[in-house]
Amino acid sequence: MKRVLVLSDSHGNVGNMIRAVKREEPDMILHLGDCVVDADALRREFPHITMVNVPGNCDFSRGDTERLIDIDGYKVLMCHGHTYGVKLSYMHLELHAKEIGADMLLSHHPLIFKPVKHVSDEDFIGRRLVSLIQADVSYYAMHTNFDSAPGCMADIVADRLNFIDQKPLEAMGAISGTEYGIGKTGSLKVPMKGLELAREVKNRFGLPFVTVYGSELYEDTPIVKAATCPGAGGSELKEALKAGAQAFITGDISHHEGIDAAAQGMMIIDAGHYGLEHIFMDFMEGFLKEKLPADIEVVKMAVKFPAVVV
Repeated sequence: MKRVLVLSDSHGNVGNMIRAVKREEPDMILHLGDCVVDADALRREFPHITMVNVPGNCDFSRGDTERLIDIDGYKVLMCHGHTYGVKLSYMHLELHAKEIGADMLLSHHPLIFKPVKHVSDEDFIGRRLVSLIQADVSYYAMHTNFDSAPGCMADIVADRLNFIDQKPLEAMGAISGTEYGIGKTGSLKVPMKGLELAREVKNRFGLPFVTVYGSELYEDTPIVKAATCPGAGGSELKEALKAGAQAFITGDISHHEGIDAAAQGMMIIDAGHYGLEHIFMDFMEGFLKEKLPADIEVVKMAVKFPAVVV
């Protein structure tokens, strides 16, 4: 049976893909978009390896947005997922996969964000999984690459907040001697008191508000060491405490997570899930303007915080 390497959302990180190919030694490479030019570069680097790719939402529909291929007798539906609105629901993509008789469904945006303890038709996610199982469709997704890759999400947030002596909050590996992983820890270039730091986060990311737990901890004492995990960082609370962070800048923190962290001496600045991750749009705007010809106009969606205070 063929050894298949699946890649997606490389966004210019061709070197990382080359290292993955050399390490895994695949018979076939599938690239699920963003960016097509990266797939072309990989094809030139390894002309002897079968390469199949589809465009993503940042590729301006270069070629067919999906392909149905055969791998050792298994039908595999390749797509990035954006044309089926997978950020909102997987229903359309699942139905299409079943209609064309696909054996496997590959996408970037994941169907499952939280651990599944049981599968039944009694809840929304369960019904989606049951639907795939009944149709005998295998499902594979990848999403944490931009969150953990060097120079991407956590690094951008840490740089914007002037972290120095940066280290991954939860290390996942190393590339050319550089550690990468989820989140970042570091020292503030300019130590500041709790609410000063909260206002700094609010202003630097253009947010209408942030939620703070434990502001009283650092009313008089400046914060020197901090940690960040863009998106939902509740699962990284223990790592932030272990790293000795006085403040944790993240999103989607529950009431009990917030007060428990404060009780252990760590202030929480909850900027919302969208609050820190919207920097992806700025990153991609700059990336596209750098890589694309000057006669192609790059239009960035306006930043719009999804929640308001009334």
